[in-house]
Amino acid sequence: MKLALLLSLLLILLSQLALIHCFQHQQAVKADGGSTRQPPVYPTFLSNNRAVCLSGNRASYNFVKGYGEGLTKWLVFLPGGGWCENFTSCLNYTSGGLSRSPDPDYSGGMLSSRKLENPDFYNWNRVKIRYCDGSSFTGNSRKFHNGTWLHFRGAIIFKAAMKELLQQKGMASATQAVLAGESAGGVATMLHCDKFRRLFPNSTRVKCLSDAGYFFPAKRHNFGSQSRFLSIFQGLIRLHRSIKALPRSCTQKLNPALCFFAHNVMEYIKTPVFFIVSQYDFIEISWTTGLSKHYYATCVLAKNCSSQQLKIMQDAGLVGNHARMRSGSMEL
Repeated sequence: MKLALLLSLLLILLSQLALIHCFQHQQAVKADGGSTRQPPVYPTFLSNNRAVCLSGNRASYNFVKGYGEGLTKWLVFLPGGGWCENFTSCLNYTSGGLSRSPDPDYSGGMLSSRKLENPDFYNWNRVKIRYCDGSSFTGNSRKFHNGTWLHFRGAIIFKAAMKELLQQKGMASATQAVLAGESAGGVATMLHCDKFRRLFPNSTRVKCLSDAGYFFPAKRHNFGSQSRFLSIFQGLIRLHRSIKALPRSCTQKLNPALCFFAHNVMEYIKTPVFFIVSQYDFIEISWTTGLSKHYYATCVLAKNCSSQQLKIMQDAGLVGNHARMRSGSMEL
């Protein structure tokens, strides 16, 4: 009986402590200028009539104004979302929501307004350019197919967004600016890094951050001889006419599709760029090796890879390639 009473008292005590901890956390967040719930950020639609998504809808971006010490500091973020390299995949892309009018955004991470979650950028001017073109912001074309117009205007979207930020939002007065992106947006960050640098005077500190945008043209295991990534990038060149958005110093020496790969482009990028890549990135592994989500979960996430699975990844060159990567400093 006494034991049961002691256990009950202990549970009550633990519950009270949990409530106190929760209250203290909420107060700390509010004291840091944040909130317990990330506020919605509504889209701003680009005024350029040619800056449209695949479906023809107006492209947009989310903007949160900086304050305090971050008033003249800018973070421009390019999200991921894959690619579409043929008419079928692009039509599917338009029906998947990415190419439609966007809903309010609740992004956290480096776009968060909470100091505890985002100590480096919480009070900066933060911009998220909505990704709806399927080409890593490189396309400049449009085509009519089976009664439907598809608009490949990724490069126009990026250029129009930069123009509005400079002329209407105050980015021209930036003292520091970072262009960042993830996955397909990480590829775009790398490709547009020097263009972004040229938007500012020499006195502005400019750097780029590519997260999970470093892909390798490894041959696909049991899927023929050509890399899936290379096939996609060749499709972007053909369908989106992406070649003009790629670094000319690279396309003059290599097949343009190869200039989507970081290891081919990084030597031509003059602006400091920092690459973040996981050796066990799901897209990299699954698209290269053909391992399903189930095998990825049991192998990589559960750290229970069979000798055959490890050999597949090694044969694909995923382990050795990452060891040869290089990147710049991301010190702000």
